[in-house]
Amino acid sequence: MASNNSETRGVVPGILKVFEAGGKFFNLRVTQSGSLINHKGNYVVNDADTYSEIIKNEADDVKYSLAGKTYKLRYKFSDDKMLLVLKGMLEGKEGVKSVEFTEVWKRVSTK
Repeated sequence: MASNNSETRGVVPGILKVFEAGGKFFNLRVTQSGSLINHKGNYVVNDADTYSEIIKNEADDVKYSLAGKTYKLRYKFSDDKMLLVLKGMLEGKEGVKSVEFTEVWKRVSTK
């Protein structure tokens, strides 16, 4: 689920957020016509409540100014570590307002 203070969207099927042990991450969007990486880069855990995403690349059709920026996000895990809640602010591209957001991600297993 994602919200931006004015609207709430339900689960968006086909989007995965992948964190790799070496400090890299990417968001992968899967559609009926194929899949693409929305954005990718590095991440750094700042403390017990925040981490930063350093965006290296973004897809052409994204609405927010991501590439070349560092976004500091608040994070919290559920007690069972199956849910991750992220909160932050994204800068809009020209003509698009910046947006405060909350995302809830569910852990998936590859087993």
